[in-house]
Amino acid sequence: MEKTISITGTRTSGERFTKEVKKDCESFSLNWPNNLVTLDLSQLKYCKKLKSFYLERMDKLEELDLSPLGYCPELEELILFDIDLPEIDFSFLRNCSKFKILSCDYTQFSKIDLSSLQYCPEFQSLYLMHGNLRELNVKPLANCQQLNIISLWRNPLQFLDLSPLVACQQLEIVFLEDNSLSDIDLSFLEGNINLKELTLENNLLKEIDLYPLRNCSKLETLNLTSNEFEEIDFSPLSDLKSLKLIDLCHNKRLKKLFFDNINLPVLETLEAFWCGIEEINLDGLINSKNLKALYLKGNDLKNIDLSSLKNSKLENLDLSFNSLNSIDLTVLSECPELKYLLLEGNNLKTIDLQPLGNCSKLEWLYLNINQLEEVDLIPIANCDKLRELVLENNQLNSLDLSPLSNVKSLESLKLAQNPLVGLDDCCNGEIPCPTRIELPPLATGKLDVGPLAACPQLTEISYDSSCEIINEDKLSKKVRKIIYSYLSGTKNDSSKKFFLHDIVNDQLDLSKQSLKRVNLNLVPSSSKLRTLKMNNNFLETLTLEKVKLPSVKHLEVNCNQLQEIDFGLLKKAFPNLKKIDLAYNELKKIKLGALTDWETLETIDLRENKKLVIDLKTLEKNSNLEEIIVTPNMVVENKDQTKVTIKVFDKPILKGRYKDGSKSRNEIQVYRETNSASIQLRMEEYESIDLTSIDEIMPIVTFVNLSYLELPEINLEPLARSTQLTYLSLTSNNFTEIDLSPLKNCKELETLGLSSCDNLKEIDITPLLNLKQLRNFYLNDNVKIYAERNSLVGELPFGLKAWYSEAIIWT
Repeated sequence: MEKTISITGTRTSGERFTKEVKKDCESFSLNWPNNLVTLDLSQLKYCKKLKSFYLERMDKLEELDLSPLGYCPELEELILFDIDLPEIDFSFLRNCSKFKILSCDYTQFSKIDLSSLQYCPEFQSLYLMHGNLRELNVKPLANCQQLNIISLWRNPLQFLDLSPLVACQQLEIVFLEDNSLSDIDLSFLEGNINLKELTLENNLLKEIDLYPLRNCSKLETLNLTSNEFEEIDFSPLSDLKSLKLIDLCHNKRLKKLFFDNINLPVLETLEAFWCGIEEINLDGLINSKNLKALYLKGNDLKNIDLSSLKNSKLENLDLSFNSLNSIDLTVLSECPELKYLLLEGNNLKTIDLQPLGNCSKLEWLYLNINQLEEVDLIPIANCDKLRELVLENNQLNSLDLSPLSNVKSLESLKLAQNPLVGLDDCCNGEIPCPTRIELPPLATGKLDVGPLAACPQLTEISYDSSCEIINEDKLSKKVRKIIYSYLSGTKNDSSKKFFLHDIVNDQLDLSKQSLKRVNLNLVPSSSKLRTLKMNNNFLETLTLEKVKLPSVKHLEVNCNQLQEIDFGLLKKAFPNLKKIDLAYNELKKIKLGALTDWETLETIDLRENKKLVIDLKTLEKNSNLEEIIVTPNMVVENKDQTKVTIKVFDKPILKGRYKDGSKSRNEIQVYRETNSASIQLRMEEYESIDLTSIDEIMPIVTFVNLSYLELPEINLEPLARSTQLTYLSLTSNNFTEIDLSPLKNCKELETLGLSSCDNLKEIDITPLLNLKQLRNFYLNDNVKIYAERNSLVGELPFGLKAWYSEAIIWT
């Protein structure tokens, strides 16, 4: 006897849909119907045993009458996914006394009436996510005393009164991320002993009273990330014996952070990076013996007292990119579990590593981008698990590396940007044996690599492009030699270093580097560079006077702040260029006359230069230019006086093919006000998706949802240009394999979903290892995860470390 009615991938040509439903049906599911305007559910009123109802993706549905479900007294679950209607009547639920779960995800509801839920005493879970809700009345939920989850993620809610939920003492999860809340009253949680997670991430909150949480004895996670707090009183959290994670990242106005009057015995992780904190007190963490991670990167701390970390289980300590003038590491001698110590990007002139002698598990030590004049490495001679030591960009005149000669685990040693005299002096006759070493330019301009011949493990040596290499023939042939250079000559620009081996694939990508200027003279004219990208920076002009790169065919400088461009200099610098991408800049004028006799140039992309007036009258007849790409808001004069095609780029179309062989064309949403684009496909069965068909907008794509498409394969290569991408979901597809390597450029990626891809048995996540913003990574439990250990720089991103660190098979 059929208990479940499930219609998947239906492609009906009619306007109505009906199907005979058995009276003893317990579950009804309709997924991905196409061209449905009306859905007749009248037969469901006879299904007295129906418990679950699921509808997914109906973009042409004009109305939806769910009232027949009111005749189903056993109904427990109602799930609507991607329904494009402004409102739905849920009043029928007053007749469903056993109803427990309501989920509306990716709907366009601007309002929803929950009043019928007051008649559902067993109601447990409310999910209203990715919607258009601006207001919500939760008063009817006061009668739902079994309520344990309320998730209102990603709505434009500006005000939310949750006080009626004070009666819902079974509430375990409150998820209010990605709204526009400027105020929140937590008094509804007063006395709630079952609350486990409270997430208020990415709102507009300026202050918060945590006092109502003082008795939430089961609270494990408190997420206050990305708000506008200036100060927070954490004292009400004292003695919460379940609190493991406090996340305060990206609160730019949080100048003071005090944990002095607090007791958190099971706290494991405290995250407060990129907040601008100037003053901090950690005294209250003296009893947090389970503390494993303290992340304070990107603040403005000039000093810090770490004594409260004594005898903790600390594994990760990140104080990078602060303003520390000095630091006392004494307490770390009593932190034997320490693995990661990151002190890069400070103002340290001296440092005593003596306390690290007891840190036998230390793997990563970052001391780069400081002002260190000397470093004694003897204390870490017994750190036999040390994998990476980074000392680049300091003021080291001399350095004795011989204490590391017996550290066989050392994989990477970076010494660049130091005024060291020579390699012989550094090694003092004894050579440490890393697999990779990065050497500084020397005052003599010469670098003798002969001593490195004694390093049997050495596979890679990097050196500055200004160096003359001596005794290179003494190195093993297996050693890969890599040249690096700097985008400008100052010490403080070390983070802008790039490696010329990036050109190995005929491409150099300098995108998303916060660059204000670029010195392209450092790229040798003899290079085989074909594609040069400088997208998503702060470039106001291009300095090209002495640049000569004849091999470059494709130049991208989109999403910058260019106000003018000299095509004459461009032609001299890149004489064989075929395409120039100058989209999303601030160009006001251009002189097309300079394109005369430029035989190779075929395309200029000028989209979204809103103030630019293009006069084609100045374009000489003998120009070989074939196409200029513009947008409708731009002025193009004298079109009739040239043979050049003016391509008006308005609505990008993503092309593909359905499983029945028919072609698909999906319009992609571009948000011109914020220079961003979102890709979200209709939930139908696809044979293929061609991301190259929207290649023009890839630099501004921030959101991609290709879930539930049953794709057998996908080429992610076009996403290599999506340096602003934060969200990518490929859930529920039929991949047997997937190449993630294009994602290594997506430094802003926060979420990657690959769950429910049941044919995927193994995956190489090496390209994800250094995506430091990756916080969420979803994958089936039975998938084998591989990664190259040598590719990891620093610690694993949170999204990998939190759930998959033990599952990774390192190669």
